[in-house]
Amino acid sequence: MARAISLRELVRRVLADGNWHTGLDIARRIGRRSYSTGIAAKVRDLRKPEHGGYEIHSEKDVEESRRTGRQVWRFRMILGVTKPTRDALAIDGSGQGLLVSDALEGQAHFRRE
Repeated sequence: MARAISLRELVRRVLADGNWHTGLDIARRIGRRSYSTGIAAKVRDLRKPEHGGYEIHSEKDVEESRRTGRQVWRFRMILGVTKPTRDALAIDGSGQGLLVSDALEGQAHFRRE
């Protein structure tokens, strides 16, 4: 018997092309008629280390927001980039944040937790 595919995996497959997708676009591509907050929740989940640590950018789709009169967000997975796991992070000397290696530029930046 075939195993059911999770909503998170379906969202990941859509975003894996590296293009921008609105929530409604993701919903339609996975066979749903309308956008739901569950899709945005799965995008957030995909950013977590335990679900892949994918780098996913989001931004307001200004044109679509004007057209619909609602805030419309779009999402894009940056291909080949994942966030380091907790084991790969080091607490900085002040104990106020983490020093995280930047996989794209080989530099480090400070991130508060």
